Amino acid sequence: MLEPVDLATTSMSPTSFGMPLLAPTPGEVGKGDSGRFEYQGRQYLIKPSRHGLFRQVPWSVITGTTDSIECSAEVRVEEKDDLFPFHLIATHRVEVRPCSLRSIVRLRNLGDRLQPANVGWHPYLYRPENCVLRLPAASYWEFDADPQPRPTGKILPVAGRFDFMEGRELGDEERWDHVFTDLIAANNLTTCSITGRERLLTKLGTVAECRISREVEIKNSSGEGDTSESETRRITNVQLYTPPGRKAVCIEPFSCPPDAINLLARGCAQADVVELAPGQEAAFEMELKITVAY
Repeated sequence: MLEPVDLATTSMSPTSFGMPLLAPTPGEVGKGDSGRFEYQGRQYLIKPSRHGLFRQVPWSVITGTTDSIECSAEVRVEEKDDLFPFHLIATHRVEVRPCSLRSIVRLRNLGDRLQPANVGWHPYLYRPENCVLRLPAASYWEFDADPQPRPTGKILPVAGRFDFMEGRELGDEERWDHVFTDLIAANNLTTCSITGRERLLTKLGTVAECRISREVEIKNSSGEGDTSESETRRITNVQLYTPPGRKAVCIEPFSCPPDAINLLARGCAQADVVELAPGQEAAFEMELKITVAY
């Protein structure tokens, strides 16, 4: 499913491979990745400024079976030196099934004030030759011209090279680091995919030509009508990233665009910042799937 990397390379930089979890602020925050943002009329700073805090803390195993594991981690940032006083706990459950991996993340506000709490995933999907990419997204965020670009707040319709609605081949020289939105769902699911022709070793020991599709399935339930304490929130954005010099394409489900807190402060209607009251919890869900056709 993912870019093939040996364990020694992975251990040198674990969050540069696999599928890191990005919370509570997926993407960059602040101009030039400064980490500066405005929330409820006050100026704050978050460190690190990219992809949130939960990559930097230890996780504890709650339960584990042969095909699932559930872990938790807590972050608490005291209100000093203009740091934002986050106090959140995350629970991450991963379930492995035949040809699929399901991820469910829950964030709970342990603090005494309203807090932003968003989630993203960063899977480094294997990039086959003649890779066909499908992103059922009707729009994308315009980015500014800064060396570390961020959304301007303007959303544009996909057209030309930005249109992956029906799937098109991704050129070898194409480089992407853009965020798509207005995801199109069927039965509350949005399915993005990478497909290519590959040679596969069968159970009989023979090599067969086949068509392999690696899919990122995003749950788009809005939680409307859900009276439970933990609502499943919509994943509204997908970041497309092609890491240079690597056999990987990243299709990253984000529950908000990068720098969403500052977009919210500027009055952007589609900032999609999930805000949790004290004691409130929100859930986010996605799944990786493989389909093989001979």
